[in-house]
Amino acid sequence: MGIFDKIFGKKNNEPEVKDISKEKEKVKKKRIVEPSVVKKTTGSNDNIHILLERVIAEPSNRYELKREVGKLGRPAIKSLLNSLRADSVKLREVSAIGIEGIANNLNWIDLEGVILEAIDPLIQTLKDNSPTVRKAAVGALREIIHQYYVYTKYMDMLNPRLRNLVCEIINPIVSMLDDESIDVRLATASVLRQYSGRGNVDGFTWGDKESADRARKILIAALDHESVEVRKFAAKKFLYDVYDVDENVRKRAEKVLKDKVQLNH
Repeated sequence: MGIFDKIFGKKNNEPEVKDISKEKEKVKKKRIVEPSVVKKTTGSNDNIHILLERVIAEPSNRYELKREVGKLGRPAIKSLLNSLRADSVKLREVSAIGIEGIANNLNWIDLEGVILEAIDPLIQTLKDNSPTVRKAAVGALREIIHQYYVYTKYMDMLNPRLRNLVCEIINPIVSMLDDESIDVRLATASVLRQYSGRGNVDGFTWGDKESADRARKILIAALDHESVEVRKFAAKKFLYDVYDVDENVRKRAEKVLKDKVQLNH
């Protein structure tokens, strides 16, 4: 979840603020990573600098970053991979999100290069000290897995070893089921439940059924989590998953979403 600034009304015993716009600007500047830091870390692509600085300043826009960076395509991948090593947690996070956006928008020819360049750095990022960065890295790897599923036939025709690279993601991803962060565990469970142990039309199978079953148990347990947002995330995974036909689980998921609506009123 993003961190949103809250601006409260003036109390009677507080001095009058003459220009509230200046106060807002001060708050905004405190959240922005200095442009020189972003530029030095990511390389020379000015478009990437602008996007990263914008999303760091306004965390609520971070998932718009996937679409915007996706339009830049593969040329942006090197800069984003470099920024995965930045000192700034926010910069590392949005860079991983940007890589997910690139993978989401690539054709099968460019995807080959992204797989070769990005998998190892993203696997290393799974060990990041920040749970938000680890979660973003899981998301980027998930998108690479998805796109490989889409383009399996073409990718293997060009470079058979790419299959081995994608298969190597399974063990690092499975290890994230034990992450200390519930958000990371759920993001990981979502990936494994969707792809692990299931083959596609070209016969490619990523992962194993045991991992998928373990992921399912984590998501079921999350339906009773104390956090409303955690329960909602897990519930949606069951309601929109055509592979799961357990009616008892579906009813529990429906109840979670119904309760969420009631809590908002």
